[in-house]
Amino acid sequence: MIYQKQHLLRWCDMEKKFKIGLVLSGGGAKGFAHLGLLKAMEERGLKPEIIAGASIGALVGALYADGYSATEMLEMFKNNRFFDLVQPKLNINSLLKTEKLQKKLKSVLQSTTFEELHIPLIVSTSNITNGKVVYFKSGLLIDKVLASISIPIVFNPTVIDGEYYVDGGLLDNFPVEQIRNDCEYVIGLHLHPFKKQDKIKTIRQNIERTFHIIYQSHGWEKAKYCNLYIEPEKLSDYSAFDVRKGTALFKIGYEKASEMLDKAAIKTV
Repeated sequence: MIYQKQHLLRWCDMEKKFKIGLVLSGGGAKGFAHLGLLKAMEERGLKPEIIAGASIGALVGALYADGYSATEMLEMFKNNRFFDLVQPKLNINSLLKTEKLQKKLKSVLQSTTFEELHIPLIVSTSNITNGKVVYFKSGLLIDKVLASISIPIVFNPTVIDGEYYVDGGLLDNFPVEQIRNDCEYVIGLHLHPFKKQDKIKTIRQNIERTFHIIYQSHGWEKAKYCNLYIEPEKLSDYSAFDVRKGTALFKIGYEKASEMLDKAAIKTV
């Protein structure tokens, strides 16, 4: 508790560069809930001035910072099946290849570098060459986003400057500290509410449950750094691979975010 108070005092004492910062966690298809949050913010005239994201949160953050609205992103992805975005072919170091996803990113992202984005973006990645978390905020964009969404074992690592990178969620699924001291107000959406799972019968369930436990701890441990922390309970009923349930996931994020944003009554001036 003392640690938390010290940080609260530091946030208050420092002059802030940004009014509203946004943190978006990883969570696979559950990331459609991020679009619901962004839609709720748009309706209330709330626009993030900086975004930090991991995994699917990095992808959503990149697209939003590139100029896409929440509705445009929903239309872009809601009718995709999981294997529309990846190659269902055993790779030498993973179960699936990401070339199709890389092509998708190149086709939709107008910006090629972080510097070209309309909103500053910080992307969390996990360097498995040296075992350290790395945050990118400058330089080429697509390879950093691709690295951040590459779930270990499931997807092949992304090579950046000769080193191997995977899902940012592995080492930091909720990179709130990267923007906390620069923002007056931080909104965070975490996609991993915890729910007991009695049966784990498939390899997909095994992989997903393992990473869910890793990711879940990143959220509640860091909730104290947010002014508004959102974790929709209903997301526990969905899989990170439920790509075709995007509309339902969007609705969950939108309804929970709308409820909490109205209670928070954030002032824009």
